[in-house]
Amino acid sequence: MSNITNLKPERVFYYFDKISQIPRGSGNIKAISDYLVNFAKEHSLDYVQEEIGNVIIYKNAAEGYEKSAAVILQGHMDMVCEKNADSNHNFIKDRINLIVDGDYIRADNTTLGADDGIALAYALAVLEADNIAHPAIEAVFTVDEEVGMDGAFALDASVLKGKNILNIDSEEEGILWSSCAGGLRCCAEILLDYENVSKDKTAFKISVTGLKGGHSGADIDKGRVNANCLLGQILSLLQKNVNYYISNISGGMKDNAIPREASAEIVIESSNAEIFIKCCDDIKQTIKSEHKTREPQLNINVTKCGVPNKVFNIDTTKRCVLLLNALPNGVVNMSADIDNLVETSLNIGVMKTDEKCFSLDISLRSSVADAKELLKEKVIYITESVGGKCRAFGDYPGWEFRKHSELRDIFSKAYEKLFGKKMEILALHAGLECGILTDKLKSSDCVSFGPNIFDIHTPQEKMSISSVERTYKLLLEVLKNLK
Repeated sequence: MSNITNLKPERVFYYFDKISQIPRGSGNIKAISDYLVNFAKEHSLDYVQEEIGNVIIYKNAAEGYEKSAAVILQGHMDMVCEKNADSNHNFIKDRINLIVDGDYIRADNTTLGADDGIALAYALAVLEADNIAHPAIEAVFTVDEEVGMDGAFALDASVLKGKNILNIDSEEEGILWSSCAGGLRCCAEILLDYENVSKDKTAFKISVTGLKGGHSGADIDKGRVNANCLLGQILSLLQKNVNYYISNISGGMKDNAIPREASAEIVIESSNAEIFIKCCDDIKQTIKSEHKTREPQLNINVTKCGVPNKVFNIDTTKRCVLLLNALPNGVVNMSADIDNLVETSLNIGVMKTDEKCFSLDISLRSSVADAKELLKEKVIYITESVGGKCRAFGDYPGWEFRKHSELRDIFSKAYEKLFGKKMEILALHAGLECGILTDKLKSSDCVSFGPNIFDIHTPQEKMSISSVERTYKLLLEVLKNLK
């Protein structure tokens, strides 16, 4: 583990280190929520801690800014917990081990949590400082953004007076996000019918590993292969040559992360083992050749495993494979109005089996409400057509582009002054809490920004140290100009 507290800006990295010591996966936010409350108490700052765990910390305006409108600094407490298969990290109790690697901070075989720990670190550094110029600050820290934006939905906005919202939940320096997609989640399920395994059976485990993965919004257009879908393709190809029964199938960890790994345990007649292995070898060569440029680290492994006592019956096995292959995945439509912007997408993020059912947790996104609704209905129809059931939940609104934004202009001028180049103003396909916040605070102006963070929602996640410093300078310059 590296000591990052001597990096600049020192107080930002001091707090990032403190935050990294607190386990804070989605649904496990009490400790980080209480830490923020204790911070407010130690610095004699007023605060609100909501029952769900949201925390709001207030700081009075600096001298000369007493008549300026309050500004909202906003980020979320929770992080996506992904790790490599060989990692023993326990996200419930272990801190994130930070490693300084040149200009980057990364973690030890886990996600870093810079999404969105850096927002907390920036805000705490501002809240404790007594030598910066700023209007009154309302720092809003929400819970469980990564699993449905629950905190933002539950937030009592009546305790906020700010009209300018600075959402610090973006990962590309020099880009100011001005709108984002809305989304929802679906859970598609097939009830399982089992049969007992007779004699003369052999079991194999098929594993897909080594894929890049990524964020199901920001990276959905990068052509990264979905491990769940690839496994479904393999199983479909096998059905043409060998009868088999599934005993277990799983893949992915979060519906908003493109899955990197998936596996299935299947049972065949022992007499078909030689044909099965030959088919697997042929399929492996074909698929690896197809994806050699896009996914150079792809591995498909087939190994013998223990024969189970029971398996999905043949009808259930076929329906599960059919559902996995029939559902759309990835980019569904590109925007007709904005070049290179994904309008609508879908990610089959988590595949799992329990005693009763096979299920797929799916994330849908779209900047067009009707397109989102149409895609939801398509997922429901396909699921029901193979005898399954599908429920939709967690619907959240998009963030509409504001034609005239004083806040956006202030950011653009500050960026050009500091760095001698223009800031890009873009729309984002990923979901942000901005849509919910601007819906609650009707007259507010909002932007989203952040430093360079790469490969979020994967164990390869890393954050640029120099970009953190430049982005902090930009934040301070904007606060100074909001007078």
